[in-house]
Amino acid sequence: MNKELTESIHEMREMSENYLKRGLYESACFIAEKILSITKETNDILLLARTFFLLGEYDRTITLIRSRYPQTLQTPMGIELTVSSMIKLEEFEDCFEFFETIDLENFNKKTKAALYRYKGRCCQELENFPEAVQNYCLAIENDPFLFEVFSDMIATNMIDLQTEKEILEKLKIPKKHSWLLLMYKTSSRIYANTKEEKNGTEEKKIIKKFKLQDNPELILNKARNLFRQNQLLDCYVLTSKLLEEDEFNTKILELHVPLLVELNKKNELFRLAHKISKQFPKHYLTWFTVGCYYYTLGQYVKSRIYFSKVTTLNERYEYGWIIFGHTFSKREESDNAMTVYSAASRLFPGSVLPLIFIGMEYLTSNNLILASVNFEKAKSVFPREPLIYNELGVIAYKNNQFQKSVDLFLKALELFKKPNNVEKEPTLFNLGNSYRKLKQFDKAIHYYKEAMSICNHKTSIYSSLAFTYHLKGELRKAIQYYHKSLALDPNNTFTNEMLSRALEDSYVGDFAYFPEKK
Repeated sequence: MNKELTESIHEMREMSENYLKRGLYESACFIAEKILSITKETNDILLLARTFFLLGEYDRTITLIRSRYPQTLQTPMGIELTVSSMIKLEEFEDCFEFFETIDLENFNKKTKAALYRYKGRCCQELENFPEAVQNYCLAIENDPFLFEVFSDMIATNMIDLQTEKEILEKLKIPKKHSWLLLMYKTSSRIYANTKEEKNGTEEKKIIKKFKLQDNPELILNKARNLFRQNQLLDCYVLTSKLLEEDEFNTKILELHVPLLVELNKKNELFRLAHKISKQFPKHYLTWFTVGCYYYTLGQYVKSRIYFSKVTTLNERYEYGWIIFGHTFSKREESDNAMTVYSAASRLFPGSVLPLIFIGMEYLTSNNLILASVNFEKAKSVFPREPLIYNELGVIAYKNNQFQKSVDLFLKALELFKKPNNVEKEPTLFNLGNSYRKLKQFDKAIHYYKEAMSICNHKTSIYSSLAFTYHLKGELRKAIQYYHKSLALDPNNTFTNEMLSRALEDSYVGDFAYFPEKK
């Protein structure tokens, strides 16, 4: 090869690389094809393969490497381009079989990490979750900067708390990159539930050192943890702030939309649905947001059409499955609800939500044994979820095990993060019922009043409080709360009947219960 041709090829390679960096893939491809016609060298084959891949021509990438120039499969880049193209084409079985022919331990750490990540993706799509997790963990061990692997496992609920703990313990991150360790910790469910003052101080130091006060990823991690802890209003403040700066960030929207459902913000859902439908007309989040809007309107049959589409477009989005199941549960179509929740349980083995809702369906049909089995499974997956203990307490109450129900309800209250958390109200009410059954009336009254301080418009709380005062013999207060209950629900049969009895009892003797003031 003469000097002039050699110089020309060198310049052409530089041009092609430059076009790739600038996103001019077709121009890069045009040059790379000419280079390969001259040289047939491995690096030039891979250059052309990269241009095919970036152009989205995945079949051509595979054909070039595997069929025309199979020698490139001896190189790390040749293997990476092949498996990533197979994944893009959703040829997961073929990709997994291809991996079986490769010894990944023959490569350097960075290459191994990338290949373990690809292999994990194949296993996940084939629903071989244990092997997927194993490969993802190996990817992180070899390259802890692949943080998104850990983040995605948490987001898709692939791992349980024990696996999370093991991953965090094995992390080897240089001290100069302590910011990365902070990202792992703040995204972890363990950190969110066992945060100590020491951890908080250390976190502030790292945030200040690396100027991460306004880092969107860190704020999103905090918002996710607030959502898990049912601190919905605090979570809403953070997600709203993030969307002001990056309104079409899908990671934020994946959290913000179900949050709007929980907070029953119909108008905001309506506006958001219109906005993102223009930006992402065929995206699963558009269908999900529209479905959520109809769901908040109580149009469950209509909303499930959209949720069904969501689960088809992206079966890895858990909230799509959960709210889809709710559309059946709300209409007392228990069998269909169970089918959807069961599918979610299979797809998200590290999540407690499907198990909890399956348990609730069994509880609704009074199948206490199967309900208990599912709540116990949920507890083994995530033992710090207060709702699990509340539901187990309800089962104990239904079985007339009132002291056991008290213990379970108290455990649930311990796990709530904020004193005025709205989610606490049912547990406080249930605890009052249990103490009333144990004839510990003062404690029952205490917890009814706590429930009332959170939610003061529920007739059941006023009726139960009145009934407890009635049983205790304090008829003046009983009558007072019966009246308050009837003001909210005048047609309540039980309350009307008990008010009549209380009034009759109050007129025994010489108005003994209502002495006139002197």
